[in-house]
Amino acid sequence: MKTSRQFLALALTMLLSMVTATAGTLTSDLRAELDRSAPHDDVALLVFLTDQTDLAAHRDGRAGAAALITDLQTTAGRSQPDLVAQLSARGLARGLRTFWITNALALTVRADEVVEIANLPGVATVDLDAPAGLPELV
Repeated sequence: MKTSRQFLALALTMLLSMVTATAGTLTSDLRAELDRSAPHDDVALLVFLTDQTDLAAHRDGRAGAAALITDLQTTAGRSQPDLVAQLSARGLARGLRTFWITNALALTVRADEVVEIANLPGVATVDLDAPAGLPELV
């Protein structure tokens, strides 16, 4: 009986450590930007959520496009409101925009607030929202 309790305690400890270790990752571009930034500098972010639509389930071309769009919007509608509420409650929703097609948020925060966002439940990856360059037309 004592061995079962010890095993259960060990299993629970391992499970909790896995749950708490699932913070969102920072991309290398974002880490490089944070290394160059002062703590109070503004940083534009893209925050990708862990809850994603299974795209493999939608391989039926145009016939399934409407279902895919519905699933993408449903996934975003299910997962984004909680994160948006947490960000708003912490005063971290400056310039917030939501994107259902990638289940992501765009926002601007201070450099010293980035890790706090990555540690919120439901965050998979935090990336730098840098302007994309276009090739010069000749």
